[in-house]
Amino acid sequence: MKLCDFVVQAAVIPNMPAGSKESAIRLMVAALQNTGSIKESDTEGIVAAILKREELGSTGIGRGVAVPHTKHPSVDKLIAAIAVSNVGVDFASLDGEAVYVMFLLISPPDRPGDHLRGLENISRHLRNEKFCKFLRQCNTAERIWELLTEADNNEIWMFWKGWLSRNSRVSTSNFWLQARAIGGAPEIVQTRTLEVKMANSAHHSLQATVRNSKGLHMRPLEVIARKAQSFLSQINVTRGLNRVDAKSFLHLLTLGADAGTQLNVEATGEDAESAVQQLVTLIESDFEIAEVSARANWLLNSFSQRSEP
Repeated sequence: MKLCDFVVQAAVIPNMPAGSKESAIRLMVAALQNTGSIKESDTEGIVAAILKREELGSTGIGRGVAVPHTKHPSVDKLIAAIAVSNVGVDFASLDGEAVYVMFLLISPPDRPGDHLRGLENISRHLRNEKFCKFLRQCNTAERIWELLTEADNNEIWMFWKGWLSRNSRVSTSNFWLQARAIGGAPEIVQTRTLEVKMANSAHHSLQATVRNSKGLHMRPLEVIARKAQSFLSQINVTRGLNRVDAKSFLHLLTLGADAGTQLNVEATGEDAESAVQQLVTLIESDFEIAEVSARANWLLNSFSQRSEP
C-alpha cells in the first residue's frame, strides 16, 4: 500500500492556520467532504468519533506529527487527508510539542487490516527525518503531492537500505531475497527464515501471535512501547524483514500487525528473559477486553468514593 493509494489528492491542505485540535480535525474532515469522499450528513458523526478516540490518548505521536483516525461505516475504503501547518497546532502530543504535519485516516470498521496498513505506511515515512523536513517546507498542495509520490516511488529502496543498516549481524547463509518488478515497482520477497546471531549470551527470544481482533493499533502499541522502556535490555520486534526497536512507538507502528500476525520478540541484556516474556504476553492479550475491564474498574472505584459518607 502506498500513500497515494489512500490519501485523497484534493484533500491536501497546505498552510493550515493555527488553531485547536478540534478545529484542525474539522478542517481536514471538511476537506474530505468537499471532495465527495464522505457525505455532508456524516461529517459530524466522523468528527465526533475522531474526538472520542482522542479522549483515549492523543494521536500526536511526537516529532511534530499527529495521526488522528477512526473507523466509520460511512466509508467503504481507507481514505486520508493531510495538512501542513507553518505555525503549529496544539495537539496535546506525547512529547508536549506543537504539531506541524497531520494525517487524518478514516476506514470502514470491517477492514481493520487496511487501517493498520495505512498507519504502518505513514509511520514508516515519518521515521525519515528528511521526509518530515521537506513536507514541512511544502507551501502548496501540488508540492505536497509531488513529495508523497516521490516517497512512494523511493520507499522500497529506502526500506531495504535501512533494513541492512539495522541488521548488520544477520547471517545471509540461510536466506535469500528475490527482487522482481510488479507493475513497475520492485518487490522484495522473503523466501527463507532470518537467523540473527547475537554475540551477547544474555539473549532471549520468543514467537508471539497477535490475538486482538483489531490488531496492534495505536493504543496497544503505546502500552507495549511503555512496557519495553521499563527494561534495561535492548529489545526488538521482527515481522518478516522489518526489525524494529520495541521501545519506539513510531517504529512499532511500522509493523502493521493485524490479527493473526506472527512476530518475533528478542532481547539482549540482564533482564532479557523477563522482557521478552512480558512483551509476548502483552502482544497476545486482548486489549479490547482489558480496556473495558479497566474502564469498569475505574467507574466502580469512582462510584465507591462518591458513596462514602
